[in-house]
Amino acid sequence: MFCAPVLGRVRRRGARAVSARRGTPLWRWRARHLPTRRRQLEYLVAGTGATPESPAVVSAADFELDGKTACVDVVIVGAGPAGLSLAAAFAEENRRAGATAHKRALSVVVVDPDLARRWVPNYGVWVDEIDSLGIGHCLAAQWPRTTSYFPERVVTSRAYARIDRTKLKQHLMELCLAPASGVRLVSGTARLAEATEVTGGASESQGAALYTVVVSPTTGASGDDGAAVHAQRYIRSRLVIDTAGHSGAMVRFQQPHEPAFQAAYGIEARVVSHPFPLDEMLLMDYRRPDMQESPADSSHPYERCPTFLYAMPLSESKIFLEETSLVARPPVPFEELKRRLHTRLRALGITVTEVEEEEFCLIPMGGALPDLAQSVVGFGGAAGLVHPSTGYMLSRTLNMARELARQIHNSASWTAPNVWKDMIWTPPRLAQRDFYAFGGEVLMQMSLGELREFFLAFFQLPDADWHDFLSFRQLSGASRLRFGIGVWLRTSWRVKARLVRCGMRQWSLLTRSIIFVE
Repeated sequence: MFCAPVLGRVRRRGARAVSARRGTPLWRWRARHLPTRRRQLEYLVAGTGATPESPAVVSAADFELDGKTACVDVVIVGAGPAGLSLAAAFAEENRRAGATAHKRALSVVVVDPDLARRWVPNYGVWVDEIDSLGIGHCLAAQWPRTTSYFPERVVTSRAYARIDRTKLKQHLMELCLAPASGVRLVSGTARLAEATEVTGGASESQGAALYTVVVSPTTGASGDDGAAVHAQRYIRSRLVIDTAGHSGAMVRFQQPHEPAFQAAYGIEARVVSHPFPLDEMLLMDYRRPDMQESPADSSHPYERCPTFLYAMPLSESKIFLEETSLVARPPVPFEELKRRLHTRLRALGITVTEVEEEEFCLIPMGGALPDLAQSVVGFGGAAGLVHPSTGYMLSRTLNMARELARQIHNSASWTAPNVWKDMIWTPPRLAQRDFYAFGGEVLMQMSLGELREFFLAFFQLPDADWHDFLSFRQLSGASRLRFGIGVWLRTSWRVKARLVRCGMRQWSLLTRSIIFVE
């Protein structure tokens, strides 16, 4: 639903549904709609003054700064939204440094197996979260209001938008490839070198340890292939930042990582018609998929395993529709979500004529924190920045990228543990995460009826309170306490009972988050 970088997210394009009403759409690939990597990369760098042959965009085999072993300030592993937004933020800081004698520009290398790949997630954001980022031209659609059903209709005046993934990526690439950016993009796979691979191991430079990253060509990189091994490059770096998402292999966790999951199955479709106003985005429709409202039956699958519809009406005949499980452990199977979506479409009288894209979304939420003493820094999903209650992350990542790049530029010493503890997971953010993790655990335990009653109370709060909860802006214990009391006073007795039971089980998590004093 809320579109953080995901595990197991797949998007199929160009599929036609013969009969959505029968629930048996026939899918087929349209290869002609998938441009080659070459053409994608040419498009992404168009207008930046760079070309695929530019020194700023090279393969691992062609990457050279200082012989076979390069030495840089920062290596960013991964060129998704987290990686490119951070690289673009470094580029902007470098250009500012070029205008003053008081700061040194930092050399940055971004390594990704496929720099030209298309970003597949459907990113939804609150407009006020991105106003200061200058990416208004990267919005594909915008709605001045959002609507939810619990099953009562609730309308909010907070504007919502859909990100144009291609335009956002192009925008960030342009910042990275602009003159004096200090950023180079390398096509290849990256891993930390073993101690035996580099003579002398870690060394000291300007008071910081140098870490060695092995970069291999994306194709033909077999360890038994002499040519591939010869093409490997060793990059020595003061800082290694893993932005490759939740499945990144470089970041270690403090303890076994057992997150909950937000699961969603979605389609972008052509339809005969739909009942949704074009100036309203449907945020959460917690009416039953069959639209048959009856007395609560605790044994009914919808009651025990609630899901909701998330919809972006794009025109009278085009819409993005997604059936979503907010948070569950284990995740709701995609086949069940797909069945419920088609059940809901039949109940709403929506006839699908063509499915342009099909999406499978699985977002890890909560779980263990990364080890904050390790030598590799994580960012984005690799750092656990996903909201443990809602799945939101993109806006937070884009905003934090600027803040993190600025702090690193201005810091005299930025070892990995310093970056983790002083810049990413500061004490206020850790306390806020505890509160949201408690919220995620509570939501997982709720039945359909309880969720409806909870969210009715949630959206009755003063706008600033629920806005701040969704947007990671409750950095003080007082703001979190005010939010909790506000929900308590407005919700039903059975939701209060659920909160008490969960609070007793998770008392240490809840207490840490409330009594925190900065």
